[in-house]
Amino acid sequence: MKTLTKLVLIILNIIPIFITPIYATTNTVDEVIKSEYLESSSEKNELNNVFNANLGSLSETVIDLNKVNDSNNINIKNIKNKDMFKIYTFTDDIVLTYENNKRVEKLISNKYMWLCPLTDENGNFVTCAIFEKISLKDTLAMRPNIADDKDSMKYLKDNDGKWVVTRVGNDFPVSYMSLITDKNKLIELLKENNIKSPSQVKLVLPDRYMTYILYIRQGNDEYGIPFTMREDLTGLQNEKLYKMDDLVNILKEHFPPDYSSNGLTGGGGSVVTQINPQITVVSIIIISFIVIFTLGIVFVKRHKKS
Repeated sequence: MKTLTKLVLIILNIIPIFITPIYATTNTVDEVIKSEYLESSSEKNELNNVFNANLGSLSETVIDLNKVNDSNNINIKNIKNKDMFKIYTFTDDIVLTYENNKRVEKLISNKYMWLCPLTDENGNFVTCAIFEKISLKDTLAMRPNIADDKDSMKYLKDNDGKWVVTRVGNDFPVSYMSLITDKNKLIELLKENNIKSPSQVKLVLPDRYMTYILYIRQGNDEYGIPFTMREDLTGLQNEKLYKMDDLVNILKEHFPPDYSSNGLTGGGGSVVTQINPQITVVSIIIISFIVIFTLGIVFVKRHKKS
């Protein structure tokens, strides 16, 4: 009886060893999403200073952009830090290389930019600005001829390693800016699609395809939620969760190698559901308990024989 009691105590002490690593690697949507916002970044103060230093020029640029619509009274309001969101790029063309890689994750660059939505004096979203960190080395590697341009080289040298505004304009759909910049709304969207414990959530901007893709990895599965100003040309539906296979195939259909846009129409794709990963965790725990208990019985029988 004492031997059996000891065995039970041993099992109870061993089970947490199996359980703890499993739960330690399970991320909540809140934890993963939080790291993508400037509010939680160590770069918060630096980016805020860059924004304030460029406030005047940003305001003038937005006014110029809106002159077409006779919106000359546009003034930029100070942006809250939490409104900025990281943007990543692909290291290669997603459609042309996806079939070989079979994982979009491998195509996402480690480097990122910041998407900064701009609002008017009433708090309405007007457009967005992109903040990038200047790298003299990387720029020369991509554009070696720029070394002959004295003005460009001076700018690169003066700003090497610094965050600067590199773009202002509406390439992100204005109507969805409130979603991407509001952490709670984005979390709600993901949870509605059964994305409850992702390991990655990243906003990625391909070089082509006129589409921002919210890349999601949960378990071994990859998904994408597109945000595009041209649903008619891309064939993708904004704010809809796609399996990555479906998303890439739709882009492939609508953007053939010659990228002809004749007769392109929208549509396609399928909404998916996700199995709760906690089921797998429970299964592993049960199997671990059975294995340990079986080994314990064998140990007791051998102990009695001896």
